[in-house]
Amino acid sequence: MEKIEAGKIDYDVGPVDICELVVDALEANKGYGEQYGVTFNFGVPSNRANFLVLGDDARMMQVMGNLISNAAKFSPKGADINIYANRHGAMMRVSATDQGPGIPVKFQSQIFEKFFQADGSSTREKGGTGLGLSIYKAIVEHHNGSVAFDTTVGEGTTFYFDLSIIDQSRPPGTVAIPQKTLHKTI
Repeated sequence: MEKIEAGKIDYDVGPVDICELVVDALEANKGYGEQYGVTFNFGVPSNRANFLVLGDDARMMQVMGNLISNAAKFSPKGADINIYANRHGAMMRVSATDQGPGIPVKFQSQIFEKFFQADGSSTREKGGTGLGLSIYKAIVEHHNGSVAFDTTVGEGTTFYFDLSIIDQSRPPGTVAIPQKTLHKTI
């Protein structure tokens, strides 16, 4: 976290196929799903054209690992974790929906803060340092993206991140940053 905050993390930026990234992350984290007794489901889009973003493959794998592991950790045994990659205007959205307890309203504003855990008691069932979501957020924001979540207490949470899609009509290595992002399902 200190290296990220100090800008001392090297990023090897290039085109990243989001669907390939999700599939690779699911394969790499399959054991995590087995450990927690959950099933990962990826809603592979039928039209995957132009699902490229500009990013660092290794850092984006770190983001996906956090997304997947949190969903597994906070879901009950036998639950399905649904992962989607969808286009939202000029943005690519990747989401993971768990079937966990949801995030209580009083903790929602702090969820991306360093060392924060909604259950801060010494008898916590779930492990972790409380750094995962802040690292997840920092990496996505370094990629000029954004993070957010939707939650319903007692039903589950969907964490997601948005990144700009590479405009393939531009020279390699450039990204079209939209002036205004429309959030509608296409």
